[in-house]
Amino acid sequence: MKPAAREARLPPRSPGLRWALPLLLLLLRLGQILCAGGRPSPVFDIKAVSISPTNVILTWKSNDTAASEYKYVVKNKMENEKTVTVVHQPWCNITGLRPATSYVFSITPGIGNETWGDPR
Repeated sequence: MKPAAREARLPPRSPGLRWALPLLLLLLRLGQILCAGGRPSPVFDIKAVSISPTNVILTWKSNDTAASEYKYVVKNKMENEKTVTVVHQPWCNITGLRPATSYVFSITPGIGNETWGDPR
């Protein structure tokens, strides 16, 4: 007597599986962002496109699509003063500079939830 052949069958799929997999993939992606610190990448290619004795226009680039704001700092090296301003575009027009004064500029990308990246 031969044993009866059995057919292997997969269990029936749940109708919820269609939305569960994309949701799981999205949660995994969000987890990667959170594990990576959720901080935006630094800006690069900073250029002074216009310079005068009392103002300078700076531009920069960012590869991080999450960066929605940029904090720029203007530091007067002689008087140890600094000004912090937030803008929402990859450029700034810094006015009120004093002629023959040395300044240091830094730009930090940010995400709308007060998460700031590394300054450049």
